[in-house]
Formats: sequence, C-alpha cells, structure tokens
Amino acid sequence: MKEKSLKDHINDAISQIPQQLVVLESGIEPGLLKEYFEKSTQIAGLEEDEAPNIDRLRDILFNETTDVEEKKLIILLLAHTGTVACYRILEEYGQGVGEPLLQKWVLLALQECRMFLESELLDETHGFILSGLGGSGNKLRYFFAVVAAESNTLTPFQQQRVKVEFESICRQYHTQIEQVIFHPDYVAFTALIPIDVAVSDFIDRGIEQCNELGGFLLPDFLITNMEVPTTEQLTSYIEHMRNPETEDDEEEDTDDDEDSL
Repeated sequence: MKEKSLKDHINDAISQIPQQLVVLESGIEPGLLKEYFEKSTQIAGLEEDEAPNIDRLRDILFNETTDVEEKKLIILLLAHTGTVACYRILEEYGQGVGEPLLQKWVLLALQECRMFLESELLDETHGFILSGLGGSGNKLRYFFAVVAAESNTLTPFQQQRVKVEFESICRQYHTQIEQVIFHPDYVAFTALIPIDVAVSDFIDRGIEQCNELGGFLLPDFLITNMEVPTTEQLTSYIEHMRNPETEDDEEEDTDDDEDSL
C-alpha cells in the first residue's frame, strides 16, 4: 500500500475542516474545556429507538438531588443525541441552572448540540471554536504584549507610538482592540482578531513599524487566547524572554547535582 505524502495528509486535514464555523463568545476556563472534551469523547448520543428515554433524562437533570457529575454526563448525552427536543431541554435547563460550573457546561453542550442539528438539517459540516478568552462573530479574543528591548525603558511617547501603530494595523486586518495596558516594560492589548488572520504576522508587522523609530521593542512577544495573565506572570514571562539561558542553566545545575548524589 502506497504511503501518504505530506501533501495528502494536509489535504485530508483541510477536507475535515467544517464548512461553517461559529466562535463561542463566552470565555471558558482551560481546565473546564479539557474536562468537557475528555468526557465528550466517551459519550455517544441516543439511537432513534431510545428516544423515549429523553424524558427520563430530563427528569433526572432537573432533579435537585441529582449529583453534579451525573448531570454533566446527562448534559453530554443530550448534546450528542442532537435533536430539537434535546436542544430545548438543554436550553431550558441553562436558563435556570445556578451552579457556575454547570452554566459553562450547558453552554458548551448547547453549541455542540446546535452543531449536530445544523449539520443534519443543512447537509453541511458545522463546527464551533472555543478558547479561554472567547470571541465574537468570526473573531477570537487574544491577549498579547510587546516588550521593551531594555527593561522598564518605555517612555510615554513610545507607549503611545505602539498604540497608534497597532491601531493602524488593526484597521488593515479588520481587528478590534478592546483594551490597552501601558507599562514601562511592555504595552499589552486585548483584541478581537479574525480567525483567518495569521496572528504572528499581524504582531510582527506592528513591532517592525514601531521599531522604525529606534528599535525600542524586542522582536519577540507574548500572546495567549486562554486567559489574561497576572502582572506577576507577565513579569516572569518577560524575564525569561530576556534571559532564556538562565532557566536552562538552572536545569543543567540541577541535573549535575543529581548526578553527583
């Protein structure tokens, strides 16, 4: 049997991309996302001849004495069954659920159930995109920071220069800046970026334009769409960016110590 080429693998991957994608607006904690999809792969929907069981599942779900873990599994089961009746049950339950954890769980299940319904009714594949920071329309929310070339040296003029340059580039990339944070060591942004934009190219271009006035930014940058880092985390990440060999040296020293024992 002929082995697939790299091009064949790429074409296979492209063919599996859903024709319609929906970005989930609400942010979901990384740990919850991981748990949801781990459990999701283990649960199949009900077959047509098992449809009468839906009412029984609804009763268990709405019963206040039902354990939270059991409710999670029932919600997944309803989502994967993917019928209008299941969607309505999830929708009704989501409107009255009090536990914050289950609110997010139902939100994910509703999107998954909707995906199955639309794929069936419209005869085209549908999918949804999730991230810790959420998104809007066809855009994902990112937090990114561009960093001073030298520690804590960004002047107010340079900070404003960074803001103006990125605002200009955002218009070209149909990107929306939601928040800007100024600090002597960095300028950080929260922005909605279209899913078809190469985020690294977008930020690289912004840094290049800022550095036309003297190279005051590092070429490297920080970016995440999972959560907004704390000030302490940002400081730690930036320190490692400037001194990556420090951590490597510490690891080597640890290995040497272990070898000498």
